[in-house]
Order: sequence, then structure tokens, then C-alpha cells
Amino acid sequence: MDSSYAEVGAEVILLDPNRIYQSPMVGQKATINSYPFVFSGNLVCSVKCNKRSFSFWWRIQDMILASDVSLLTEQQKTQLKIK
Repeated sequence: MDSSYAEVGAEVILLDPNRIYQSPMVGQKATINSYPFVFSGNLVCSVKCNKRSFSFWWRIQDMILASDVSLLTEQQKTQLKIK
């Protein structure tokens, strides 16, 4: 995702940062709750997953806007592990 879309309150879908590790948050909808900042050379922001009671950091490059999911094909959704 382009960092210009990373606004507080935006709903996003979390993607697999390593493309091999299956985090339980991958494919889940989350809400951005902090402004982006640079951490270890990556642009990150705090997100809160609807199914979790805590926030965690996620790289902006490893998320897409939830509103863009309808533009993906079923094959793309499967490949990105979007539920």
C-alpha cells in the first residue's frame, strides 16, 4: 500500500510480511491507529485487529486498503491469504 493512504482510522487487510510465515493476523481486517513512522528502515504504523484486544506494529508495504479487496480476483485473494 502507498503510505499516503495510511491514515488513522483507515481499515486495511494485513498481508504476510515474509510471504512464507503464516501469522494469525494475515488476511484479517485491522484499523490503523497511529500515524506512520520509520522503524528499522521500514515505514510502519500501529494497527488493531478486530479480533484482538491489543495493537501491534505492521509494515505499510504489507497491507492493502480493505476497500480494495473487491477489486481482487479470487486467485489473488487466495495468493495473498485474504479471508
